[in-house]
Amino acid sequence: MLAFTTESQESNWKALSIIADSLQSNRQFDQAVPFWEQAVSSAKNAPDTIKRMLRFRLLYGKGLTYDYEKEGIPFFEEAYPLLSVSQLDTSRQSTFLNTYYHYLGYNGRWTEALPIAELCMRLRENLDEKPPLAYISTVHDVAYINNMIGHYPQAIEGYKRSIDLYIRHKGRFDNDVALGYNNLAFNYGLMGMANKQYESYSEAAAIWESIALEDKSYLSTVYGNLLQWLIDYGQVDEAESLLAKMRQLHLHKDAQWGSNNRLIVNKNELENVNIRLSLWNKSIKLYAKTGDTARTHQYLDSIARVLHAIGPQRTDKQLEYLESGYADIGSAYAAQGKDSFAVSYFQKALDLKRTHQYGRSQSQTLAKMAKSLMAIRDFETAKLYIDSTLAITKHSANLPVFHTIAAQIAAKQQDTDRARYHIAQTLEGLAGSATLGKSPQKIKSGDFDGKVDRNYIAALSSAGHHYLGFYRNTGQVSDLDAAQHLFTLASDMLGTYYLGGLYTETLAELLSAIQQGLLECQLLNPNEAIKEQTLARLISLVENSQSRHSWKKFLKNMPTGSLVIPDSLLDQEEAHRRLIVHYKSQLYGMANDSAIHGDTDLITALLHQEEAALQKAETAILNLHPIYNHFSESQITTSDIQQKLRNQSILRYVITDSASYLIHIKRRSLALYPLGNSSTLIGLAERTIGLLKKRDDAYYPAAKELHDLLLPETLKPHLANQLIIVPDGVLHYLPFEALTANGEPSGFLVHNHTPSYATSLPLLLVQDQTSYSNERAFAAFAPHYPVTTTAADQRGQELLDLPGAANEVDVLSTLFGGDIHRGDSVIKSVFWDQAPKYGLLHLAMHAQVDDHNGEQSHFIFADNSRLHSYELYGMKLQAGLAVLSACNTGYGPIQKGEGVQSLARAFTYAGVPSLVMGLWQLPDNSTSEIMVDFYHSLKENKHKHVALATAKKGYLEKFELESELLHPYYWAGLVISGNTSSIRPGINWLYWALLGIIGFGGCLYAGRKWKRARRPRAL
Repeated sequence: MLAFTTESQESNWKALSIIADSLQSNRQFDQAVPFWEQAVSSAKNAPDTIKRMLRFRLLYGKGLTYDYEKEGIPFFEEAYPLLSVSQLDTSRQSTFLNTYYHYLGYNGRWTEALPIAELCMRLRENLDEKPPLAYISTVHDVAYINNMIGHYPQAIEGYKRSIDLYIRHKGRFDNDVALGYNNLAFNYGLMGMANKQYESYSEAAAIWESIALEDKSYLSTVYGNLLQWLIDYGQVDEAESLLAKMRQLHLHKDAQWGSNNRLIVNKNELENVNIRLSLWNKSIKLYAKTGDTARTHQYLDSIARVLHAIGPQRTDKQLEYLESGYADIGSAYAAQGKDSFAVSYFQKALDLKRTHQYGRSQSQTLAKMAKSLMAIRDFETAKLYIDSTLAITKHSANLPVFHTIAAQIAAKQQDTDRARYHIAQTLEGLAGSATLGKSPQKIKSGDFDGKVDRNYIAALSSAGHHYLGFYRNTGQVSDLDAAQHLFTLASDMLGTYYLGGLYTETLAELLSAIQQGLLECQLLNPNEAIKEQTLARLISLVENSQSRHSWKKFLKNMPTGSLVIPDSLLDQEEAHRRLIVHYKSQLYGMANDSAIHGDTDLITALLHQEEAALQKAETAILNLHPIYNHFSESQITTSDIQQKLRNQSILRYVITDSASYLIHIKRRSLALYPLGNSSTLIGLAERTIGLLKKRDDAYYPAAKELHDLLLPETLKPHLANQLIIVPDGVLHYLPFEALTANGEPSGFLVHNHTPSYATSLPLLLVQDQTSYSNERAFAAFAPHYPVTTTAADQRGQELLDLPGAANEVDVLSTLFGGDIHRGDSVIKSVFWDQAPKYGLLHLAMHAQVDDHNGEQSHFIFADNSRLHSYELYGMKLQAGLAVLSACNTGYGPIQKGEGVQSLARAFTYAGVPSLVMGLWQLPDNSTSEIMVDFYHSLKENKHKHVALATAKKGYLEKFELESELLHPYYWAGLVISGNTSSIRPGINWLYWALLGIIGFGGCLYAGRKWKRARRPRAL
């Protein structure tokens, strides 16, 4: 009887277990629990091992019913010690462990979750699973947990391992691979490895864009991460494109949104309101960066209204959106120098957390508050805030940034010892060694262990400026050496941080501080014996820190000679380029014409997609180019520059945010000259240029003052006759030949020197290596403009035609050949098709300059069609020289780090190495005279800059006795930039010269005779 009862009971608990197990396997957790309870009750007389096994299964089952809520954790905690008697196979044991550590993690108990996850990983590694996806998933999870508890190096290695395994077993284009890259990027950021962070985020985005995602929230997440990175980098246009993509995703979200997103910890609380608040938060960050405080306030007000409507039920995350908005607006005001406003908004952010007591650290806001308080000279309070920041900061990667602020405050309070302490702490945090922190000269770039970040660059530069200050006070050469070494390290890190595209304002500001520090170190160097040697290294450092965008564009589009580029690659590039032009045309049309409607966000998103694809195609083409590879693999040296010189002087101007300098480079000598305060130089240059354009006689004393500032007295004996001027900032608008040494026309620089211009020395080196066939023909494009047509010009001039000159050209073309595209047939499509066929180009047409967006500057054709700068960027012109005879072709907005964004620059991007351009609205008769003489001199095989200078001097000699016409307004507006070598015979130069007479037709008044008006007028 006893045996029968035992068998009956055993059969009962087993049957109940099978039912419970089946229900649990089908995720019917609540229904399974009663059966587990009955099974436990039925096994009262069973052996302890059975009872413990069933107890484990009951606890496990009860824990599962809480769907990752914290109330379920005690059941797993009690079950865990019983795992060894659970009678589960290895696979199911690992499933239990997987569930357990997820419960712990979702409820913030990450430290406890780590050993559970590591045990799960070891169990799954030994499973005979093909492919081993459960194991790989756990590798990823262990990395995630390490991230959450601050073990960032271990997290990075774990993510890299999981990515490699996923790619091996599932291929690159897989959701889990993208998820790994996204999380890897986040950890790179926490380690201060900004470049690797960007690469990994970009990889994640590219994969998610390429696969069919049921849940598009993944894309929105990675776009948001990339957007924040781009804002920090200063690439606001691309950030705006990503924001447009996010708006598109949110607009078309469906019921699946967020349902499978492993990046969203608590899926049950995902609501539309949180999605909306997140998007508004990202918008605030972008517009705060651009300084658009009006739009930031609009979004902030929207967040505040939503939270008010939610009331007490609002979550910590929702409050963080509001707090972040206050802090971001504070940052915007601080960037504008309105630090009192900034302080008030930082205080609102701090007060919000103090009132509602939620958990996020406010160290960043406290640090920003300290900086703004320092800016308004409340140093004591600033010190209190930065001390509080340092006290609560747990993330070590932020410490160098915060110690940098603390050092700046200490320096303001003239507390040198405290400043030195915080500098040492900054460097220790970056180099990972207290010894190196106190011995900056011993730090090497490798000591940073892959750290690359804009804040670290700024920290190194700031430390350098502190040591420069110490040297000025103490005279200790070791301080000067430390300063120079720190600036060099900062420059190297900036070079790594720079992605290779257009320079951003953020990059330019970092570069400005570094350059000023390096140049000041050079000026203060007491060792005269090695000064020229150190200057040579400095010049190389300065030139290699510059933007590489222009020369990359030029290289890509210049004639390739024998270089073979696959047709498929060229076809890809062309397809992307045409779509970019199409989308930009649509966007500009919608921006400028209210009658044109369209989905701006959609077009912006498509534009961003094509620009990214074009960048990849262009990189592939450039990698085939030997000159590009040479300059990419090796640094440009001062010797490279000097070897190109004969009897020439390079005048390289550097205008930093606070001080200005001149570097004089000759074949066998180098010199550096301080030019004083930048604001003084800029103010004088702007005033002088303004007087020049107004034809004001007050120009002469201003030009003498500017001459003496830009060309110091000690420089003059060393100047060569030929000058290559590399301007910076506002000096791009200045024709140096019009500066006067004595305040009179007789002192014009052009009387004694022959100038040409260069955008940058690296670009000039490449332009000078460019060779073009001299047998190719030239072409002029001279549209006919009806007298009644009015240009869409900001200044409102009429587009007047030159019928007499055009008729002369007709006759001359039949006599001497050459191709003239003139009259009503000269429309944009004609230029587009014909211009790439010629070796020399002359554009005699009207142009309109956009003072705010250089891409929208454009030439105007006969049918009023427009050729914009952005359309020229991708053209592959074959011309060795382009004469841009429209007005203001050398004028446009200045972009920090890039120079003038002009129509002439667009021709450089299109591969033209030599340009003649106009700096303002050029007068008619004097310009015609100079152009004729210029082409006559070219015919005589003179170098281009010599030909232009000869023509200008000929004009000045001709009107020597007519003082009014000697004003530089009439003769100095044409300048030559780039390659200045001569053009050998092979062109019909008489025709070319006579063509020049009408060359500046876009700027001339029709029918005005030189004898009739001795005072030419501009259009």
